[in-house]
Amino acid sequence: MGKLSLLLLALLMLGVADSIYLTSVELNFAPLVCSSSGLINCAKVLSPTDPYSSVFGVPLAFYALAWFIISIAVFATRKSKLAPWYFTGLIGAVYSVFAMSMIGHICIYCSILDATLVAMAAVAFFMMS
Repeated sequence: MGKLSLLLLALLMLGVADSIYLTSVELNFAPLVCSSSGLINCAKVLSPTDPYSSVFGVPLAFYALAWFIISIAVFATRKSKLAPWYFTGLIGAVYSVFAMSMIGHICIYCSILDATLVAMAAVAFFMMS
């Protein structure tokens, strides 16, 4: 396994862990460990009452977890023609940044997922060339 594949695998594991945590918070299985005042306020970003924190009534964390699970399957196939799947994660990252800007607060865990999605797309780009 090459260096880029190992990097992609590490990013996948980070994304899975982060999205599992956020999903657990949404389902009230885990406590939210984040600032609850000021600009960094995960509780406001993840609030089920905020219209930007979900799409079609489904919290964004659920979409992230599903995306990362599918991404593991894509990674496991090792087919280069499936690498463009990782670019679809950029849509989620763009929406997440947009949502946080509309909410007016930042969620550290969401930002980690966004950075992970952008990094995965960059790694996939280099793996395709």
